[in-house]
Amino acid sequence: MRTREDAVRLAQWLESADRGVPVVLISPSRYGAESFLDVDRLEAEASASAEIYLLASVAAVWALRRTYPPARHLYAGSARVVPVGGFVAEVTRLHVAGDGIDRVQVARELLDDVRRCSPLAVS
Repeated sequence: MRTREDAVRLAQWLESADRGVPVVLISPSRYGAESFLDVDRLEAEASASAEIYLLASVAAVWALRRTYPPARHLYAGSARVVPVGGFVAEVTRLHVAGDGIDRVQVARELLDDVRRCSPLAVS
């Protein structure tokens, strides 16, 4: 997700009744489009039961925050899971990774959130 338009389409998808899987939203770090999170691990372990979106620009993050209010706290390399049926605060914690050690722990926590939000098993 690089553009404002991409983010607006994503917001519409997040609110769609047709969406049948949780979505992992990952914002870029404040140092560029890359994330502090272990995105490769998330994709390997959760892609069968969740969709994973890396917002690769600040413009995309701001557009998503404006068009999808539950994403308002998504910032600076943070991530959260949006369950099927919408945002549920107690299930979808905001996760922030700051260094190499955090990225492993945060990936585990996100995978746990995906497991809680998904009718499909995550390995």
